Amino acid sequence: MTFSACLVVRFKSSVGSWLWLGLLLLLFGTQVTAADLAMSWNNGRLETTGKVSQSASRIIEVINEQRFDDALEQIENLELDDTDRGHLALAVAGHLDMELPSKALEAAEKYLARAVNDQGTRRAQRLQNQLDVYLALSQLRLSWAPSSPGHCWVPSPNLLPARDMIRAGQFDAGLQQLRREVDRPYYIQMVWQMASFFQQDSKYQNEYEKLLDEIESSLVEPTDELDRIGQSQLSLRPLVHLVREQPWAVLTVPRDSLLYLRAMLEPMKTYYWWFRQMGGERPMAKQGFEEIRDQIKLKFPDNDLVKIYTGQKVPWGDDGLRPDDDQAPQWAVDQVELRRRADYVGEWWFTQRQQKNGELGGGWEDDCESLRRFAVTPLLCRNEKIESGIFRLIDGIWESGELINGYDRVLKDVEHSCEMAADSSILLALAYGDPLYVERMLETTRTTEQIHTAINDRGHRHYRSNLLSATEVREEGSHSFDVLFAGRAMRPPAMLAWYTHLPRAVDLVVGWARGWNDAALRQADGKPAGVYPAVIRFPDAQLKGPRTWWEGLGGLYSWNTHDQDMVLGKVLGAYGLQQDETLLEAIRQQFTLARKHSNESGENPGPGSVGWTAGQVRASAPRFSLWYRAVTGDPSFDDFSAAHSAYGRFVTDGDLRHLDQWHDRNLAEIRFNLPDDHVRGKRNRSDFNGPLFTCRPVERVVR
Repeated sequence: MTFSACLVVRFKSSVGSWLWLGLLLLLFGTQVTAADLAMSWNNGRLETTGKVSQSASRIIEVINEQRFDDALEQIENLELDDTDRGHLALAVAGHLDMELPSKALEAAEKYLARAVNDQGTRRAQRLQNQLDVYLALSQLRLSWAPSSPGHCWVPSPNLLPARDMIRAGQFDAGLQQLRREVDRPYYIQMVWQMASFFQQDSKYQNEYEKLLDEIESSLVEPTDELDRIGQSQLSLRPLVHLVREQPWAVLTVPRDSLLYLRAMLEPMKTYYWWFRQMGGERPMAKQGFEEIRDQIKLKFPDNDLVKIYTGQKVPWGDDGLRPDDDQAPQWAVDQVELRRRADYVGEWWFTQRQQKNGELGGGWEDDCESLRRFAVTPLLCRNEKIESGIFRLIDGIWESGELINGYDRVLKDVEHSCEMAADSSILLALAYGDPLYVERMLETTRTTEQIHTAINDRGHRHYRSNLLSATEVREEGSHSFDVLFAGRAMRPPAMLAWYTHLPRAVDLVVGWARGWNDAALRQADGKPAGVYPAVIRFPDAQLKGPRTWWEGLGGLYSWNTHDQDMVLGKVLGAYGLQQDETLLEAIRQQFTLARKHSNESGENPGPGSVGWTAGQVRASAPRFSLWYRAVTGDPSFDDFSAAHSAYGRFVTDGDLRHLDQWHDRNLAEIRFNLPDDHVRGKRNRSDFNGPLFTCRPVERVVR
């Protein structure tokens, strides 16, 4: 017997009972109608099951037409209850072609809060809970890595390995895996995400409860002195309490939520770039990417971002980007297009993503790395939007409190401790003549001279350790080594020496270059003569790490020819300062080594051997030989330079025809896969219709 039939039997004895029956059925029908607005994504469209009101149906059609502003307006004005308004606003926010979901999220928050207060239905509570979790995790992320609104959590490299340890019954080991991130602000977020993996699985209820305990014990208490990160964590505590009290409450955006796919975009992209950049050190990153990618692809296969991350090429047009000049040679037209496209990306970052304090979204230590690419056009041809963004970024770094004595205040390995000061040094060229930036590099150079480096037993200047801060170095154990990455740390003194020719700055740079030249020329500790080693121990100048000369200290601090560029560039700079031919001996010997041991026999020599080393050197010789020729004018190694590229062939024989295909590879990459609509076509590109280049004169300007 159905529920309705039971009601009929129960109340048929009186007319009044029939009135109650009518009211109950009306109430029951109303609840079914509200619950019937069940929506999901399918093939980029919002689909529903069950009965849908006329108003909701109209709005769903508008959302599927991607008229998002119109949809929000109709959600506000058409006849709907607030739960449905909130649910439809979540749909607008969750559509992956909605560029910035902030407005839709704010609308959903308003409607659902009102629905919970007025109606208190379970559906409204659940939708509000999903939104609260999404916003809390977004805010926690934004507190330490400001970015555009609407991004949710980002994973830790240890998240998936820790998850699998806990699944295998190794709870303490899994939690310890996460604790490796304890010094980072997203530790709680990772434990939170870990708990969400096990929330609905009865097999792991004990582990789930222990993870909740870990979250609660790690959360800060409200005080008046909380920093930005602490303030953002306060919103997590009531969510934990709700999860403990209500079985329907969630810790993360559930898969059936319309916000789920948007919440997973940031983890997907993070995992992707991890395995592309350093997959060997983060072996599960590819797995994490593929798990999320496949879910999103199933629901939004035609979304441009999804196409890009599934290996397809999405063109972003050429409107105003390629000059129309029949008189110019092809290489010049190509170069203008390439520069304009690259600048378009740079402008977007500095006009759309940069915060008022100068941050770009990755934290100061990572944001500064953008200067290695974005500074090219301002240095050569002026681009006011990029130039002003660079100044905001660098001034933000120096005013953030992260640097003291011109250097990172926190003790870190040299590759990370030196980045902010080293990348800032570009302003000596960009703000030529500005005393503020000269003073900053003077401060950094003093720290390098007095704290970081010293004269070793062989009479050469070297870094005393690969662990540095603004006030100390750590020399004990395996850290007492100068390393190839120290060449980046030497950039501020090198730029200052180039700019001022101050004797102490010149002596510092040249003295350090001579030390590396000496180490390269030596055949010692198993290293062949003629190559820069991975490490030089301070103070006795041993040329190997704990095991071998090529393994160095491992990881970033092992030997590869690519990383020699940081030392080799400073050695060439030192030669430019003093024109001392002895500084070039090691570079020349390295090229000679590559020529002499060409490995034509096809043998596979073992690591560290002369043949193996020569093969490694040969791979970088074309690039380094172009640097060498540009600084010295010496054509002795033009065979390497010509093998570099069409530009290398032009340098060696002066034939401009080589350059007609010079930009083909780069253009084939940059003409595609710019996923943001604002950059791809909606913005006015009239800025690019002027002169091909406005060349930047060398000038002295006091800003």
